Amino acid sequence: PDELRVPSSLPELLPGPVATALRQFAARLPLLETLTTPVGLKRAVSDSGIFLEARLAQALTEGKVPAVQNDIKAGLLQLVAQLRSLTAPAVSTTTSSAHSTEPPIDPALPVVLRQADAALARIEQNQLATLSGSPQAATLLAVDLPVRDAQYTSVLELAIEEQESGVPAGDTVMPWSVWLHFDFERLGKVHARITLRGEEVAAEHCAFPDRAG
Repeated sequence: PDELRVPSSLPELLPGPVATALRQFAARLPLLETLTTPVGLKRAVSDSGIFLEARLAQALTEGKVPAVQNDIKAGLLQLVAQLRSLTAPAVSTTTSSAHSTEPPIDPALPVVLRQADAALARIEQNQLATLSGSPQAATLLAVDLPVRDAQYTSVLELAIEEQESGVPAGDTVMPWSVWLHFDFERLGKVHARITLRGEEVAAEHCAFPDRAG
């Protein structure tokens, strides 16, 4: 999904408060290279937004302040609130519109608001998929990981499933699959799957040329 693919020049097109919020949101996203380490990948998954409610509930139970400053869903909720506050201009106290000092709504503002709403909906969809799974596979984790580099933010889609369909009768060893999809500006599209069954590992991938090609 391209909900969070944002060029670095976009904040310059938006009103000052939104530009600041958008830059702050993008600055909290993990760098692409951090996902190449186990620690960085674990942290990115933890802050992906699908655990936000669970972390808030745990903090409430323990009487602690929730550590959600880098959580993607929390950041998106804050961003959406700011965007919505700017979509409707304040009511002017003057009787003549000619004396109104309210600036016009930036045409890019509704576009960014729709993108942020779509990103929130995607997180909630992943939360439901992780809870419910499907008749063919138990989805243990479905997550979109927004990442950034010097020019763009992009999304890495990650899913971990325990496959139930196609397993021979009486076989107690269920295959596990890790699905990976991304479309980075410098690398192009890549779809990959790694399957583990007992001690056997299989991998397959499909790559497409980058945009420059």
